[in-house]
Amino acid sequence: MSPELPPEILCTIVDVVSSDFNTLSALSLVCKTWLPPSRRVLFKSLVVTPETMQGFLKLFQSPLVSIPYFAQELKIGRYKMGDIRYIDSCILEILAPAIEKLERLTLLRFEHLLWETPETLSLLKLFRRVTSLWLENNNFADIQHLANFTSSFPHLQDLTLIYTVLPPKSTGDDLNGAGVPRGLRRLCIVGPKLVNSIIAWVAASPSPISLRRLELGGIGFRVTPHVRTLLKGAGPHLRELFLRPTSRPFFPGWSPDISQHLDLSDNTELRILRLTGAIQPPLCDAIIGVLSTVNSTSVEEIVVPLLIPFTKEWQERLEDIRAKSMFADVKKFSHRSTSGVRDIMPPTSA
Repeated sequence: MSPELPPEILCTIVDVVSSDFNTLSALSLVCKTWLPPSRRVLFKSLVVTPETMQGFLKLFQSPLVSIPYFAQELKIGRYKMGDIRYIDSCILEILAPAIEKLERLTLLRFEHLLWETPETLSLLKLFRRVTSLWLENNNFADIQHLANFTSSFPHLQDLTLIYTVLPPKSTGDDLNGAGVPRGLRRLCIVGPKLVNSIIAWVAASPSPISLRRLELGGIGFRVTPHVRTLLKGAGPHLRELFLRPTSRPFFPGWSPDISQHLDLSDNTELRILRLTGAIQPPLCDAIIGVLSTVNSTSVEEIVVPLLIPFTKEWQERLEDIRAKSMFADVKKFSHRSTSGVRDIMPPTSA
């Protein structure tokens, strides 16, 4: 069989086997015309660890490999899952000759990096074109240090902060939103450490952030006035809202004051609302109060917290609010009970 195929068919074949690295490598060796489509997927996402750093640099020294043309995503972190040791941010100094060639890079992911050396922040100018930033288990000196870090990404639209490590006394209340990217459209902040301080820092931005997707959660997360500030600033731009406080002993996820701070009346284009976690019967009124503030006719999915112990009265109240409000057209309205996820269907007419 001749390897000559129309480009659109060849690209389809490559996309079908995109998750199989060995097959992609084999396709790239068939002939010259099969090489670029295969490399487009092979080199789209790059991963660098301290163990693979030298091999990574050698790839960029080869004139036969056009990695910079295809690379769009870069991850720097630990290779082994569960390794909690930090990587010194000075690794950027070593990788700089290769990184500066990645002109098409849009997604950057740092895992387990320790940002104690101020000089390394100057190297972030190599990533000025990045629009999506994922930080997982990164250690910063304080909120101001984190603010200086994020200000290095002027075109940032998507920011994920997972388990950001800060000193216990760090606070975001006195920074006036310094360093918060103004163009953010998607924001995810997950605890457990100082998650509320980071939320306060973002909410203090001097100009409203037109978020389209907001996800907050983790141990220690609370629905505070800062959350309400974020929601009000997003206004009609918000499409997806995910709030998932973790319920564990000494870390009650939801609290009775949520109805004071969780007002969704300004989010008129909201499509997905997920309030996960667990509640006890005294909080049913607070959750119903939150649902009553929804003022969007575009809602497609609503998930409410797990009630422990689950009661028939809770199901009836959810059915009632759906039947009597704009939720009647929601495609998926569910709650989590001890027996799994139940779909609340609108009552059928007699």
